[in-house]
Amino acid sequence: MTAQVAVIDRSGAEDWDEILWQQPAANLYASRSWGQYKSRLGWTVRQVALNDNGADLAYIQYQERRTGPVRRILVQGGRSSPPAGSSGRKRCSPPSSTISPCARRTCSR
Repeated sequence: MTAQVAVIDRSGAEDWDEILWQQPAANLYASRSWGQYKSRLGWTVRQVALNDNGADLAYIQYQERRTGPVRRILVQGGRSSPPAGSSGRKRCSPPSSTISPCARRTCSR
């Protein structure tokens, strides 16, 4: 059985760090302060949650920079995932080195 995982833009969420630091796999590179630092260096920073039927599977902060026709997307530190729920839900595999904000990812259960 497969599930469609939605990518939810949480860039404006004031509780990003609060939610992030509750995760056992939380990473400094996904924190808002790291994103602010990267923003000062010229990157566009976004925070997204991968969500399956209302349950967050992972929290990802990615940075994007365009230079002429080249577009680079960087995901430092991978993802921070909540523990598998009582439903036995499996986590997604870590994303590759790039992720599109409009991407949809299929995870197996």
